[in-house]
Amino acid sequence: MKVGSSLRLVQLRMRSCSGLAEIFVVISCFLLGGGTAGATVLNYKPLIMEVLPNDSLVIQGFEGGVKVIAGPSKSKEIQIRLKQENPEKLSAEAKSVLDEWHLSVQRKGDLIEVAIRSPQSKSIWSKLLLGGIPQFYLEISAPAMPLEIALRKGPVWIENWDTRMSVHLLSGGLSVVGGKGDARLSNGEGHIKVNDREGNLFIDSFKANLNATNCKGKMEISNFSGMTQMAKLNGHLFMNTSMGKVKLSGLVGRLDFENLDADLDLDGLQGEIRGQNREGSLSLDLKGEADVRIQSKEGPVSLRLPNSGASVNLGTAEGQLYVPNFLEVKRLPNLKWTRGRLRGEQPGSVYVRTIEGNIRIR
Repeated sequence: MKVGSSLRLVQLRMRSCSGLAEIFVVISCFLLGGGTAGATVLNYKPLIMEVLPNDSLVIQGFEGGVKVIAGPSKSKEIQIRLKQENPEKLSAEAKSVLDEWHLSVQRKGDLIEVAIRSPQSKSIWSKLLLGGIPQFYLEISAPAMPLEIALRKGPVWIENWDTRMSVHLLSGGLSVVGGKGDARLSNGEGHIKVNDREGNLFIDSFKANLNATNCKGKMEISNFSGMTQMAKLNGHLFMNTSMGKVKLSGLVGRLDFENLDADLDLDGLQGEIRGQNREGSLSLDLKGEADVRIQSKEGPVSLRLPNSGASVNLGTAEGQLYVPNFLEVKRLPNLKWTRGRLRGEQPGSVYVRTIEGNIRIR
């Protein structure tokens, strides 16, 4: 869709049903009522394209937003809606290349590519990044198929998508609601929200805030400095954090973590816990049978083990041990340690070692 006139042309490369030849179709898409060539906001009529078996969908853009909603599973069409917002104040350079921004929709074999095309001149980009980029908002409805999205600035919203996806965002909001299948999500800054999802989940964040609720499957989480909040998880969670805060409640399964300086609050965990910690504080509230093995350098470790009869083995080189009186603390040249069994009913095993961090059992 060229943005220079009210008539927009989109070229679709579509393969014939027999797969033996390619045909080229040109579809005319008119502005909806109220839009003019000089308007700040341009709305376009929906574009509809056939979906074939084994298709996958790739969406590429710059700034704006993408909303993808799964249509009926028996649907054989993808519907694309586009809204374009031009900046109110444009430099002369940005105005000169405004017509070079357009939407391209192409079929490449089994791949449907939806992409925002940008000006090709490299010399203009330093000025465009200062505020001359139009905002393109795509709303797509289609039967679930393998999905890949790459966007400079969001938001991105994906709903009830029942197959694998990969989403890469530099900044903005990224939300995935419902559906199942492997999901690989990355965001540099903003937020990532995943709710009611089933399947393997891989999340990579630099300083985006992460919120995941009611997810089931293998999960690998890496968050450098954003806040991490997760609840009602079922599966095996691998977590790598550096700074910020982590609040995890209601995990059933296994937790493996590596943490530098983030403060970890782990509440209501049921299952195995294995972790390496450096300076961050670590608070654990466990349910059921305890199976814990943690090593910490400077960060304190606090354990709450209600009604636990677990066998404990706790030791610190330079920190302090705060344990029930019936556990004898022994002092060696390089270690203060205690070993024994708690007096509750739930079985289990707890092993904690620190260098400078205190260890406390409540």
